[in-house]
Amino acid sequence: MPSPFPGMDPYLEDPAFWPGFHARLIVSISSHLNRVLPKGLYVDIEEHLWLRDEDETDEHPLLVGRADVTVNESRRTGSASSKHRSGLTLKVPTANVTVTQLPPRKMRYLKVVDSAKDRVITAIELLSPANKNRSQHYDVYVAKREEYLAGNTSLVEIDLLRAGVRPPMFTDTPPVDDYYLFVCAADRFPRASIWAFGVRDRIPNLEVPLRPREPSAVLDLNGMVHATYDENRYSERIEYSKQPKPPFRGGAKEWVDRRLTRHRKEHP
Repeated sequence: MPSPFPGMDPYLEDPAFWPGFHARLIVSISSHLNRVLPKGLYVDIEEHLWLRDEDETDEHPLLVGRADVTVNESRRTGSASSKHRSGLTLKVPTANVTVTQLPPRKMRYLKVVDSAKDRVITAIELLSPANKNRSQHYDVYVAKREEYLAGNTSLVEIDLLRAGVRPPMFTDTPPVDDYYLFVCAADRFPRASIWAFGVRDRIPNLEVPLRPREPSAVLDLNGMVHATYDENRYSERIEYSKQPKPPFRGGAKEWVDRRLTRHRKEHP
């Protein structure tokens, strides 16, 4: 059964649905981009790794990111190695400690990479509630966002969440609406484009900037959201008789109620 909404379904913001929806939509965007990107570019899924204290305060999360050096196990099985392969001796440690287990949080994002230069040219962030919650990872995410722009990396930000505090839009005040797409191409910085839309609207097509003087990739984000909804049977799991959180603004509630009533009649 299709979603009752022409664009983003606000009921997907429920914590019971959002993590799975977020992960599946990330994969969908990645797959579609890899089909349309020009030669020499590819898109991959990356993760921010955050650690938090066990007291759950989340006031100062630690961004771990990726390791600087990794030791990987080969697929081939070799002979047993010596205890200290280099032949060097180890000094007795100053102390032995027990490492506190910190519950990790992983936040996925997409990166478009120029394979010839092995350089990230565009970062695509599909915001999660923690990105918009000042008591969690908001400040750290904003710092990461500024790092993209300072590093001459294009930034695409997709906000399909009505709740929370939006990251700053620099010097200008953006239109107030339920959702937005934010695109800042590296070669147009500091100018950026915003597409604001609400629960009554289709999601605009998504612009993904690529290399300088190269046409952007354009994706049917609305179609991807609805395909993700259909393929994962959200219509069978969401209770539309209840009101979502946060509540609708202005006359949106009346419009949603009429929309849901008509949908139930069309799809009994």
